[in-house]
Amino acid sequence: MNNGEVSMLSLPTKEDMARIQKFSRRKLKDDEVFIFTITMCNNDIDADYERFSSHSVFQMAEKYLGKTGIAQFEEQTAYPVIFDTGVKIDPDRKVDGGVDDYVELIARAYFVKRPNNLKIVDAITTGDLREVSVACSVKRAICSICGRGDCTAHQKSLLYDGYTAHKILADVSEVFDWAFVAKPEKPRLKVKINRKRKKCYDK
Repeated sequence: MNNGEVSMLSLPTKEDMARIQKFSRRKLKDDEVFIFTITMCNNDIDADYERFSSHSVFQMAEKYLGKTGIAQFEEQTAYPVIFDTGVKIDPDRKVDGGVDDYVELIARAYFVKRPNNLKIVDAITTGDLREVSVACSVKRAICSICGRGDCTAHQKSLLYDGYTAHKILADVSEVFDWAFVAKPEKPRLKVKINRKRKKCYDK
């Protein structure tokens, strides 16, 4: 899957602080909190000819709420927490040969600004840290052509009656970590298929 990336920086509102406070053990002030918006993933076909189902994106929006990530830059480390999620739908953009509307998972995260992580704030602000890797577990990988999970008749990337064969990752059972990645050579989103107990695309 294509990596997500930071798409927006903003100052916290009262509504933001109310959401953030649900995940903090102490009362936080708005001037000590750094927040940013992440486009985490989508349902488009990736370079490995796999994609999330639209429903899977909605499932991840629910499951990633409250999940802690890792941001590292030089010798500094911060642990941002996702405090708000949503799904953006673009009906004018289609995926899977025009079958589904394009959807993407949008998340907002925060961490407390401290002297030992101000370089990370600057790195995110300037765009030196922008790409995000996520990991999750799904129950099924379905052939887009025949709908079977054990399909051997249709090879990914080939055309069948005008449709590109690919795997649809469906039924997200669990989400794991998420982290900033520094200019990866290839996508690093990790997906584990529960039934087969294996990871697929990519480490």
